[in-house]
Parts: sequence; C-alpha cells; structure tokens
Amino acid sequence: MLTEICAYLNNYFEYEKKHGTIKIEAGAISCNGEQIALETGQHFALFRGRLPLGVYTQGETLTNKTFEGSVWLMDVPRSIEEADTWAKAWMTENGAATAAGNSAYQSESFGGYSYNKGTNSKGKAGTSIFDNAQFAAMLAPYRKLR
Repeated sequence: MLTEICAYLNNYFEYEKKHGTIKIEAGAISCNGEQIALETGQHFALFRGRLPLGVYTQGETLTNKTFEGSVWLMDVPRSIEEADTWAKAWMTENGAATAAGNSAYQSESFGGYSYNKGTNSKGKAGTSIFDNAQFAAMLAPYRKLR
C-alpha cells in the first residue's frame, strides 16, 4: 500500500534522487554503475521516466532488470508506516471484491425491504481506503499539492 499512499499524497519523502541507468541484480541496486547503499528496511522508490514503478523496502525480493530511470531514497515518517500497516489491515477486511462495500449493486429491494448504498468520493459504489475519514486524517499533514 505504500506505493498507493505516496502517489495519493504526491509525496515520496525523498531525500536523495539518482538518475541514469538503473540496474537491479541479485538484490543490489546500482545507478550508472555505482552501487546504491541501502540499509535493511529502508524504503526507496523506482521510476522509469515520470512513471512510478513502485515503493520498495530494502531486503524484499526484486526482479533483476536494467532500465533508464531514477531511484529515490526515502525517509518515510513513522506515522506513514503506521498508516500503511493500518491500510493493509483495512484492505484485508474490506478490499476484496466479495466485501459488502464492494458489491456491484447500488440498490436492492425484495419482500418489502429496500436499500440504497452510498457512493464513494468519485460517485461510484464501493469502498476505497482513501474514502475512509480516519485514513484521510492520518495522511492529511503529508499531502503535497502539485
């Protein structure tokens, strides 16, 4: 979820950016032939041009590849890491296609009973973690305007 959170916030908490030929091989990352030193558990973002490929944590398994792009070294605040943990738990409970909030039906009626389901911030039925008021409040201090 950290990739989605950073994209939503328009904030990758970067403190250093390295641009050029990025090579990922055997768990190591280099830029223009220079090894990038990452501590275990440190977050970093990979970009191909302006397209974010994702936010990763040093120590997780990455696919070997070489591309022109950027590595952004990140210093993610503890509260955002906690929001990420909270969001993952919320998605486990509510994010599945079978979750009640994600039913394809906007309304239903039978046997004299009927209901209309609310919509999310985009006017669509279903549930989004970013429509959750508690989650939005956790993220609000870090949101960057373009």
